[in-house]
Amino acid sequence: MQGKGYLAVISAILAISYVLNGSSPFIFVVMIGYLIYLWRRRESIKVFISLIVVFLCFFAYTSMYERFNHSVIDEETRVLSGMITTIPLIDGDRLSFRMKVQQGEVIQVNYRIQSEVEKQLLTELNTRANCRLEGILEKPAPPSNFFSFDYPSYLHKQKIHWLFSPEFSSFSTCNSKNLTVYDRFLQFRQNGISFVNEHFPESIAGLVNALVFGDRSYVDEELLFAYQRLGVIHLLAVSGLHVGLVVGGLFFILLRLGLTREMVYLILMVCLPLYALLTGAAPPIVRASAMTFIVLLSLRLKRRIHPLDGISAIALLMLVYKPYFIVELGFQLSFLISYVLLLSASHIVSRYNHYFMQLLVVTILSQLAALPLLLFHFYEFSLLSFPLNLLFIPVISFIVLPLSIISVMIYLLSDSIGTIFIMMLETILHPLHRLLMVAEESRFGLLILGKPTPTFVIALLLVMFACFYMWEKGGVKRIAIPFLIAVFLLGWQMMYPSFSKYAKVTVLDVGQGDSFLIELPFRRGVYLIDTGGQVQFAEKEEWQERRRSFDLGKEVVLKTLKGKGIRKIDKLILTHGDYDHIGAASSIVGDINIDEVLYGVGEVEKEFEQQMLTQIHQQKIPIQFVKEGLKWRVKEEQFYILSPTGSEQNTNDRSIVLYAIISGVRFLFTGDFEKEGEIRIIENYRNLPVDILKVGHHGSKTSTSATFLDHIRPKVAIISAGRNNRYGHPHQDVMEELEKRNIRIVRTDEDGAIELTFSKKEFVINKKLH
Repeated sequence: MQGKGYLAVISAILAISYVLNGSSPFIFVVMIGYLIYLWRRRESIKVFISLIVVFLCFFAYTSMYERFNHSVIDEETRVLSGMITTIPLIDGDRLSFRMKVQQGEVIQVNYRIQSEVEKQLLTELNTRANCRLEGILEKPAPPSNFFSFDYPSYLHKQKIHWLFSPEFSSFSTCNSKNLTVYDRFLQFRQNGISFVNEHFPESIAGLVNALVFGDRSYVDEELLFAYQRLGVIHLLAVSGLHVGLVVGGLFFILLRLGLTREMVYLILMVCLPLYALLTGAAPPIVRASAMTFIVLLSLRLKRRIHPLDGISAIALLMLVYKPYFIVELGFQLSFLISYVLLLSASHIVSRYNHYFMQLLVVTILSQLAALPLLLFHFYEFSLLSFPLNLLFIPVISFIVLPLSIISVMIYLLSDSIGTIFIMMLETILHPLHRLLMVAEESRFGLLILGKPTPTFVIALLLVMFACFYMWEKGGVKRIAIPFLIAVFLLGWQMMYPSFSKYAKVTVLDVGQGDSFLIELPFRRGVYLIDTGGQVQFAEKEEWQERRRSFDLGKEVVLKTLKGKGIRKIDKLILTHGDYDHIGAASSIVGDINIDEVLYGVGEVEKEFEQQMLTQIHQQKIPIQFVKEGLKWRVKEEQFYILSPTGSEQNTNDRSIVLYAIISGVRFLFTGDFEKEGEIRIIENYRNLPVDILKVGHHGSKTSTSATFLDHIRPKVAIISAGRNNRYGHPHQDVMEELEKRNIRIVRTDEDGAIELTFSKKEFVINKKLH
């Protein structure tokens, strides 16, 4: 089976996927397709049987692995003893790390730092320290929005089942006694990261730590987002190119010192596992280090090992160690791109003699291979990734990486000389990062396609492989047909929502706030009513400020828009100036195209309200100040503004009240409208039938009077409120009035995000948490 090891990896991946996806029919269909592929290749019976054995072995192993992945810790446990297994990360007023406890499990420890003195004391915590912590266990909360990160699933695949909140006093029990050599090596890595953070400028310290120690925790959040969005994030992950440069450099130096090749091979093989540990031992670095180790071993023993079999053996061993690797993007990209380059690059690259053309070809192959996976995880792709990779790959790999390693080493010996190298790094990185940020902010070439189905991902991967095969066999001219098929698939992914006859209203779970997304049939219009916003009840001190804070606009609203493939908002309707309704708009404006903003007439009193409207104006987005009487129509869908009039004194009663008829279903959006405004609506609109009511002011007792409910007679009431909010919303009196009238209630604090799908006066409600 020489050179066919990748077939065993495919069999293993199919077996693991079949177990983890609950015997999915889709995986079954893919397996049938794989068998047909093997039959078409006319593989021998021996190969066929070997692959079946691999499949059955991984199926049985993964089933057992999954079966035993559960907690043995009782929920009432208050004291846990164990060893810290990760570097304690302090970000503002938050401490987090993982700890392996005596029961054999790993738990996620999170602590909210109460004072600057506590923070200073907690900086003394080290990885591999033994602790006896007292606190409270809790289960991780499931995602409450349709495109949110599934944190419990992520932790489950790390074999973590509990979050633990310790008391500060119990940290005094932590000590670093009886450490092994392995423990001390990991502490050396932690000290190295701390050294860089302490002595290097903040603007480059995060990137140096990423390249030297494989830790991206300290990279500026906006810069990291730009790297990810523009498709150059792989340069911040220590992988094959980094390992090759480091090993190549050491090989040259050791040979110049007079050592024999055999001795150099041996020294490098000893150093490779240490380097993998030093840089975090993530899947890409493990794959690259192991592959380099195999190459060195084959040279040392003078026995040739087929590259495909070598990398396949590594993949199989990693999947035996942890079958869940197959769902990690780092593992997926690392091995997929490696296989593509091993199978196709040598044949295709050999057609070109110039270095730049070879770099261009390798970049195109890598980017096209990664495209289906990047779309599945991020829902978007930037065409600028191609030219940016051509620029950033040589600069980061051949200049910044060596300079980062040398800067750290030199600074340890002489800070004055080290400072010179640091200044060189700053001189190089500042314009590069400036270029990156400008490119990201321009959104030029950014394609938002929405979250693709697994079927689409498999189809696009197969088309990409067909492109590589045709390119390999006949040059660029022969890839026209598969290339056109790929363009068609991408175009279909972008356009298929425009063929849907269904209207949708999605109630986003933004906590104690409002945000409603309206999609008209055939995507004739997309409206966003409010954006939510996290209200801060106290000003944070400088020591409490976090490098990476939760951004409601990016993590919930924008992720939902991108997941649905929405590239433009026709109307952003900001009902009124309260932060919990418009606070997240600052993250949305400038990141997605907006045709028009609707804002209620009346005095703009609050400072952040003024700042928001200024930001919108600076983005050259038209702002229409609306009042009662405005109406518009899109085919059969009708929209009427019922309030404000412009004379309201109460901020909540200035809310835009929108009456909408969508696919024959009557919807009333009320913002924070209160009882005084409801009286006016009753007087002015004698006949106002409503099927679905957005309950005013999150269910406060100041809204939704019995008289108002009797007047509009809704069938469904939607309440947008935060879990365990300090206001007690929704109020019990409001709930009783709704229940008394047999009105169906859905609420974000219990049901999470809510999606209503409309067609011909009928609607279906889909709740994220039920």
